[in-house]
Amino acid sequence: MSSSRAALLRRLVTHRHRSIVSVCDGIGSPQPQLIRHHYSNPHRGYSNPTPDLAGARAFTSLPSTPWPCRPRASLSSLSFSSLVGRGGDQEEEAEVLDMDAGTVRCAANYAPLTPLSFIERAAAVYGDRAAVVYGEARRRTWREVRERCVRVAAALATRFGVARGDVVAVLSPNVPAMYELHFAVPMAGAVLCTFNTRHDAPMVSALLKHSGAKVFLVESSLLDVGRAALKRLADSESNAASIPVLVTISDDAGPGEASGCAADYEGLIKSAPSEFDIRWPANELDPITLNYTSGTTSRPKGVGGTNVCLRHFTAAVIFDSIARHGVTHMGGAPTVLNMILNAPTADRKPLPGTERARLKARQGFQHVAMEEVDVKDPATMESVPRDGEAVGEVMFRGNTVMSGYYKDISATKESMAGGWLHTGDLAVRHPDGYIQLKDRAKDIIISGGENISSIEVESVIFSHPAVLEAAVVARPDNHWGETPCAFVKLKDGAGATEAEIMGFCRQRLPHYMAPKTVVFEEDLPKTSTGKTQKFVLREKARAMGSLTKTGSSSKL
Repeated sequence: MSSSRAALLRRLVTHRHRSIVSVCDGIGSPQPQLIRHHYSNPHRGYSNPTPDLAGARAFTSLPSTPWPCRPRASLSSLSFSSLVGRGGDQEEEAEVLDMDAGTVRCAANYAPLTPLSFIERAAAVYGDRAAVVYGEARRRTWREVRERCVRVAAALATRFGVARGDVVAVLSPNVPAMYELHFAVPMAGAVLCTFNTRHDAPMVSALLKHSGAKVFLVESSLLDVGRAALKRLADSESNAASIPVLVTISDDAGPGEASGCAADYEGLIKSAPSEFDIRWPANELDPITLNYTSGTTSRPKGVGGTNVCLRHFTAAVIFDSIARHGVTHMGGAPTVLNMILNAPTADRKPLPGTERARLKARQGFQHVAMEEVDVKDPATMESVPRDGEAVGEVMFRGNTVMSGYYKDISATKESMAGGWLHTGDLAVRHPDGYIQLKDRAKDIIISGGENISSIEVESVIFSHPAVLEAAVVARPDNHWGETPCAFVKLKDGAGATEAEIMGFCRQRLPHYMAPKTVVFEEDLPKTSTGKTQKFVLREKARAMGSLTKTGSSSKL
């Protein structure tokens, strides 16, 4: 190594109070060096660097230097640690990206995008604006919510020893504490894992074991389920250290620890220190949530909007909340939307036609939060023709794609084969670029060699005025292989026959696509998130046996 380069590298690793690295031109190496350089940054830093979780990193060292390096083209070998954070005396690494060009990556030019930035900005810009509304009396500003989140993070870290990467589980309905935990847990550097409130104790116990949760926060109305889940977990575990600490969330927002609980949520906030160095993520690939069911706090935090928490809901409650609080955005499971759609007139609020037209004109997705979305043949990974006929699988990729399936690397590899996330949704692409979903891959019905989209058949059945819900699955058939079988729930007070539904579909679909069997049900089986359990219906259809008897056939 030349003396000038050695002097430069010594300057890079010894001048710890520099915030800018200046690399002289003309002394670069053909292979850029990865310099482990520590800064004292006035606004970002960490005391405990977090390793890159993106995967294994392969580095080699030049024979004459102690510093690891990476090939110029190997962008996947980047290593970041402690690149962002807060604190004046914290250490962080920087990376010389290209010695010849004089480029580096450090906190000055790289700040991982994180939801924690949203609440920091909201508290600073919209500090006095309402962040959360709950019931008649409870209303907190963004400044108050941010302060409470910091205190909860401090309590998790100092009282329960929650460290980076630890999992914090929550079983709670839509109460303010649930919203706050979406920020407080990541502030502690931990991973948030929320459970569905419809899960029973055996399911919660299994999820606690799989997630390895260190702390388990349970809302007071669900304490019986939470305690039963912990008991099942304790009975199956010989290591007491693997049992998470139980914290109760009291709906009345008053401290008072429930029996058998290590602490109360409000008590944690009151006793926690008000100052805490937020453990900012070092990398955008650092995990922030572990989802056994999906959910999001969406956009309000970024624009200073107000979140209306509904613990219990009916169509009347939803309509009343929209009118009272001026709600502009709402998310809900299909069952919630169906509840609103089929609400009686007495529960509805009047909406003039001109206002309906104005709102309708603004509906639609402004963007797709993906780098690329395509319809591909999964066998060849080639894009299907844009003819509106060739069926392929919807695939996408981008920074919002999950990091993987927890503790299931084979499923992760399979779902991301070829560098794309495989959705399992079948679709066609039209000449104008629009993607039209046809069905889930596992829900396609193959009858006489023809592919039948269950979604297309269901959409026609839904248009029947007497139908409330419908699901179409395959019924085995000795002659045709499979035939469409429709399970239908009628609206209250409405009536329809099997022949009527079948005839209705035959008028609007090719005859081979129309259901050959219609089964009326009082309720369709659903998951805890409101999705129809088609696998249950498939078993029912399979139990019916073949519609066509052996040795005979009929014209469909």
